[in-house]
Amino acid sequence: MKEHKTPPHIEAPKHEELNKFHHTRELLTEIDSTSHSVNSEVKKAMEQVAVSKGLLRELRSSLGVAVEDTEMFDDQVKVNLSTSDFTPILEFSQVLMDFKRKVEKKLVLNIVRMEEAIHYLNPLVELVTLQRREDLLYKKAFLRRCENLKRAETEVDLLGDQVDVLLCLLDKIYRTLHHCTPALQQYSEVSDILKMIEEELIGAARASGK
Repeated sequence: MKEHKTPPHIEAPKHEELNKFHHTRELLTEIDSTSHSVNSEVKKAMEQVAVSKGLLRELRSSLGVAVEDTEMFDDQVKVNLSTSDFTPILEFSQVLMDFKRKVEKKLVLNIVRMEEAIHYLNPLVELVTLQRREDLLYKKAFLRRCENLKRAETEVDLLGDQVDVLLCLLDKIYRTLHHCTPALQQYSEVSDILKMIEEELIGAARASGK
């Protein structure tokens, strides 16, 4: 079965939506990778801070610093961390995650819309394909009729030429027999043939005159 291509004005929106979909997926993958990278760096930094805090506690304990002073130091470290350079990084990571969620939500909506559009376009595509198939059949039938008509005209022309040749031959026969009429008067069949030929020639002359 011959495959019918989808019309360009219907196929173009599909490709455009698919390109947008792939582009958005790539963007989400890149954002996800960046977010994981940032979170990984923040996690490493927090682990280093925890290790540093443990070392400071051991150092203060070995130096005989009071527990209250250690707790005050820990509180100060927490305050410093809350206002440190990690805050913008954490905020940026959160912004990326929020953006990713928004894009994913819009992507889902676009996918639903694209599926709905395809659902409504499919019957139209089938209708256009059917119409094109019918047009092709009509075109083939028209061309076939034109060929048959041309062939018939050619055959008519050939028959006309053959009739002209036969009429010319009859005319020659008539002239020859008419010239020999005195010698052939005793043969009644010849007179009948001459009369018949004469009638045919007169009829052909009238037909060609019309």
